Amino acid sequence: MLDGYSRFLVHWDLRESVREADVEIILQRAKEKYPEAKPRVISDNGPQSIARDFKEFIRISGMTHVRTSPSYPQSNAACESFLKTLKYEEVYRSEYRDLPEARASIRQFLERVYYRKRLHFALGYLPPVEFGGPLGGEAP
Repeated sequence: MLDGYSRFLVHWDLRESVREADVEIILQRAKEKYPEAKPRVISDNGPQSIARDFKEFIRISGMTHVRTSPSYPQSNAACESFLKTLKYEEVYRSEYRDLPEARASIRQFLERVYYRKRLHFALGYLPPVEFGGPLGGEAP
């Protein structure tokens, strides 16, 4: 879950599959970290995002949900940009033995490179840690 303001990940997880329940768990954990936030969830039109139970979860949680236009990744540019960065600067350059190793390596990349060294056009060419943490607060 990416904070569009600061480009910090409010919460993330790496899983072998992404079912509706997995997305709900990640959103719930992000909400627990920032209970005062009223997030607007922007997602693609995958089966997890259009499921009736997911829509109900969003409503009960006090969130709003916007689905992007099909085949138009620009409508979720911040997230698409993050995923491209993660893939090309970390994942495709690494060989992980297992899921825990992949999680640890990605966490290290986020903390050492993405948040502290990588300059972001949308942040005035500052890294997220210099711009401000999630929701304009401190870094995670």
